Amino acid sequence: ISQTNQAGKKAKSHHKQQHNAEEKAVDLYVLERAFLSTHPGSDKLVDEVWRGYCEYEDASLPSGEYSQTANAVMKRLDQVRMRGRKRECFG
Repeated sequence: ISQTNQAGKKAKSHHKQQHNAEEKAVDLYVLERAFLSTHPGSDKLVDEVWRGYCEYEDASLPSGEYSQTANAVMKRLDQVRMRGRKRECFG
């Protein structure tokens, strides 16, 4: 019974982490769109903001290494961008 309970807790934790990454990614996407629409040609600056975000997520890691949370959010941000592009093209 305890193994089943642990598996259930891990599944819930994984689902919550994915949901949290989705919410953060959507927030970052909205921020990115707002920034790029008001500051055309600032792609490099936005990239620096994302790099800073990843470093902030886990400052205890060596420079250039990002936490699993930051990696999950940035991966999800790429997916959110793709959904946004589809909506612009076909929406």
